[in-house]
Amino acid sequence: MTGHENIIRKWTHKLEQAINSIQRSERRCKTRFTNRRSASCHQRKERKNTRKEIAETNKSLGTPTWNGGWSVMCFYWLSLKLKESTVRS
Repeated sequence: MTGHENIIRKWTHKLEQAINSIQRSERRCKTRFTNRRSASCHQRKERKNTRKEIAETNKSLGTPTWNGGWSVMCFYWLSLKLKESTVRS
């Protein structure tokens, strides 16, 4: 296994974790709007939980906490994939 394959595997795993985190947030958002009864209280808890989850995800992945962190990672991962595909062909 080459170094590139290790890097690609590592970033693929990190991207999968990011996607799962986003999907969890989307599901949480959908349930938030179906439960209108205690909406304001629920939204306050939700914002707090989402911030905590984002901070934990960033900490565990070692990614920057600024908004462009994920797009930089995605771009890096895609550029590696592109290099890999051009080398093969």
